[in-house]
Amino acid sequence: MNDWDYFNDPPYKRGWNSSIQTHEDKVENQQRLWYKTVSDYTHLGMTKSKDRLIALAGISEALAQRTSETYLAGLWSGSFWMGLLWKIPFAFSQRQRYSRGYFDINHNAVRHDQNENTRHGQEVAPSWSWASVTVPITYDSTYATGPICEILDVKVHGSKAAQFSRAIIRGHTRRGYVNPVYLVSFRKAVSAAAAAALPWASGQAKELLFNPHSWFQFAEKQPSVNQGDNDFTFQDGGLVRGAYHADELIDHSTQITFLAIARRTVPINTHNESVETIALVPSSKDHTYRRVGYAV
Repeated sequence: MNDWDYFNDPPYKRGWNSSIQTHEDKVENQQRLWYKTVSDYTHLGMTKSKDRLIALAGISEALAQRTSETYLAGLWSGSFWMGLLWKIPFAFSQRQRYSRGYFDINHNAVRHDQNENTRHGQEVAPSWSWASVTVPITYDSTYATGPICEILDVKVHGSKAAQFSRAIIRGHTRRGYVNPVYLVSFRKAVSAAAAAALPWASGQAKELLFNPHSWFQFAEKQPSVNQGDNDFTFQDGGLVRGAYHADELIDHSTQITFLAIARRTVPINTHNESVETIALVPSSKDHTYRRVGYAV
């Protein structure tokens, strides 16, 4: 690339008039490119998942020199809110080509029934970091997204291979209960809104799937479970518009706190909800939480 390097001259900027970009713009674009690189890297499976941080240490050091930002266990101080918005994609389906919502689905995507342990046996990164999981992750585009939370403090310590942290974030919250298993949700959603169901590639109308990017099961009160179909019995709540991506499967009776991180200025094409959140549950340490998912 002649005298330019990857960070000073990202591919999508070549040919643009760089003089119209502020230093802050360039830093933000470089960090967006970092998160895209992270997503691509996790899908390659070139190294052991526990080595994720150390595998990208060289790139992170180069980027830190060019941006003067602090590297925080896979995220960056200047765009920490953006780095929190990773998610584990839904399982690959041959129905993907029928749905505009399946942007992040690929052959390496995760099925929780085949990956019971998506976390490392020994902690190598904070739960809010993409490096804390053993499976591929994705980031949606953040060009039309802005933060709606306040990052009060983040401190990280450890080595290149394993980092530990405590982050303090102020933002709006909502609490409730989620069923991350979609099989019964599909049946309910198809029954409630058959026009939104998707046919198999075979064209057989009786074989339907409801797009998990469009609905998930949520209740504000603790639900009970019907024996036999492992479904929720809701006291108040039901199917809500949105998508919930679990980092790990937790008991349905565990209350989840959704912390609002960012808002999209351009609605996504599966539903009108625009607030991106991370799902939290109390950790074993007093007055702290750990991340267990992402929802929008």
